[in-house]
Amino acid sequence: MKKFLFRYFNPNLALIVLVIAATGILLYRKYASPPVPDMSKPVVYYLSDELHFAAIPYEAEQEHRAGKVLVDKAALRASFPIPQALGSTKFTSMEFLIPGVQGLADPTAYFATYPMERRDDNVVTVWNIAPWSKEDYANNPPGARDRRTTWTRTGDYWQKHPPKEMYGMQCYDPGDSKSCLGEILPGEWARVDIDNLPDFTKSPNALRPLMRVSYFTKAYGGLTIQWRTHAKHAAKWREIDAKFWQLMHERNVLEQP
Repeated sequence: MKKFLFRYFNPNLALIVLVIAATGILLYRKYASPPVPDMSKPVVYYLSDELHFAAIPYEAEQEHRAGKVLVDKAALRASFPIPQALGSTKFTSMEFLIPGVQGLADPTAYFATYPMERRDDNVVTVWNIAPWSKEDYANNPPGARDRRTTWTRTGDYWQKHPPKEMYGMQCYDPGDSKSCLGEILPGEWARVDIDNLPDFTKSPNALRPLMRVSYFTKAYGGLTIQWRTHAKHAAKWREIDAKFWQLMHERNVLEQP
């Protein structure tokens, strides 16, 4: 029996060692190392009981514009059979193109990480979708959620320079930037800050002027929304936000396509 085992295992010893080593490596990766997400695919953020949001990488946006299927909700639901805890994955950002444009203004600059103001002019970055908790509602009564209360100016300068109608909003314009208030959704108001466009003939190295939009909405149980893009698109602020909500509805895994 001893001779039989020796004759059997000796020629296969190297193979057996390799199999054991490979098994050990696989078990280690499974249980000791955190899974590495595939960033080329949608990531589902469990933001509220009404909103499980699939964020789409920019590369997939290219396919969407080419007419290909962007979000297969049935496949996503199958990939996440056990819902994670709300807020378990913090929302980072989503990006999409300005409505009406066909592509990037400068593809070579889009992926630049510093300074952020130099990202592509035709891209909108949604950098915050924050769900409201019961504590948020308790600590922020209706008046505190209304952007009109934080936008109103009472100082002497503002009394002498009242707001003007711009882009379908009321805007203060002290010179370097505009501070605006607009009804972004029925009964809900947004704070819109718009940097004045620089004269690039005088300031060729000027940072990218931005439009920054922030508001609270009762949608999906209560959300704070914040997005930004190039200030030259200020006249399209309503169109941009409408496209954002279209994408939100399309990518909410809980809703039917």
